[in-house]
This record gives sequence, C-alpha cells and structure tokens, in this order.
Amino acid sequence: MNKKLNMIEKTFLFMWPVMIVSSLLIFLIGHDADFMLSFILGSITSLLANSLHYRVLKNTGMKEISSFRSKMVMMYFVKLIIYGIVLYFVATSERMNLLFAFGGIFSYYITLFIISLIVSNKLAKEERKDA
Repeated sequence: MNKKLNMIEKTFLFMWPVMIVSSLLIFLIGHDADFMLSFILGSITSLLANSLHYRVLKNTGMKEISSFRSKMVMMYFVKLIIYGIVLYFVATSERMNLLFAFGGIFSYYITLFIISLIVSNKLAKEERKDA
C-alpha cells in the first residue's frame, strides 16, 4: 500500500520538471509566451487540484472509512469546478490558448500514467525475484 502512495507523491515531484521542460519546448517551438503561460496555468491548476484531492482523501481514509466515498465524490466535483473556472478564464481571455491549457491539465495525468507503468514494472520484477 505504501508503494502506491509513493507513486502519487512521485507524480507530484516529477510534474515540476515535466512542466518546466514542456513549457520551454512550447516556447521554443511556438515562439509565443502566451502558449507557454496557458500550459503552465493548466499544469499548475491540475497539480494543485490533485494535491488537494490526495491530501483530503489521505486524511479521510485514515480516520473515517464510512465517509470516504462521499468525500471522494465531493473532491471530484471540486476538481471539476476548479478546472471549469480556469478553463472559462482561459476561453474568455484573448491572449490565452485553450488547447495548451487543456494540455497542461492533462500533463499531470500523462505523468501519472508513465510513473504508474514504471512502478508497476518494478513491482513485477521484484515479485519475480521473490518467487
């Protein structure tokens, strides 16, 4: 169980370098700082919303198992509201780009998926060695 929790925490740590490198690539390829800022806004929004989600559910899961499901559903709604507010701001702004903001939001999930694959491969190798 602890290794799965570490996977989420590793995602938070790896998200910062992914965000910085991706932002620099977007700026160097697109030559537009607004594209880069849109991506950074989406990335930070996703990172903060998922960090809030993780912390609330981690504390709830350790204390009150009966209210875990209701808090989990509530946190998904909170995340959707946060994403909606940020995407509305980006869509109504003349300078921001909606596609890069979406890309920033999904960059967290892409990073989580890649780290999940790496961690699951390591766990599978450890299980084969133990067997």
